[in-house]
Amino acid sequence: MSSILVPAGPLPAAVYWRRRGIAIAAIVALVWTISAFFPQGENPATTATPEATDSAPAVTACDPAVVTLVAIADKNSYAASEKPQFSMTITNSGAVDCILEVGTDKQRYVVTSGDEVIWDSSVCQEGAEALSLTFAAGETKQPANLAWSRLRSSSCGADAPAAVGGGASYHLSVFLGDVKSAETVQFMLF
Repeated sequence: MSSILVPAGPLPAAVYWRRRGIAIAAIVALVWTISAFFPQGENPATTATPEATDSAPAVTACDPAVVTLVAIADKNSYAASEKPQFSMTITNSGAVDCILEVGTDKQRYVVTSGDEVIWDSSVCQEGAEALSLTFAAGETKQPANLAWSRLRSSSCGADAPAAVGGGASYHLSVFLGDVKSAETVQFMLF
């Protein structure tokens, strides 16, 4: 048998067992002392930034089915010298928070008269910017107003023909990516 299990030597076996017990107790005390001064996992680099927990669900992109848009014109009618100001409200009508692309690269304003498109903000657009925002469940946000120069978007530049005034009626629809406002807003140009 091994000398570890059966002590051998000139002294009685009990002496050897006591020595082994003292050695084991000393090792346990040393490990306990080291762990007290250097807690396991305690590292300034990791404790400064808490880890994400699985209890909070990740915020994902909004389902287009829960995005509601409402077109806004700042007035019902505009004098010949006034430029219409358009905007929209964007609502997350879903039950969970989500992220939505709401930059000017996704926004689109369309003015129609009957079936004819008079102006489409995306046709001559310059400097469009991307923007992602988190919408809480049920939250509504409104981007900044967009001024319409009253020029048609059939051609870009100052030489584009003007929309007809004199009491002509127009409708505004708004889009955010593939989502469209359910209703249009009617306004008149004089």
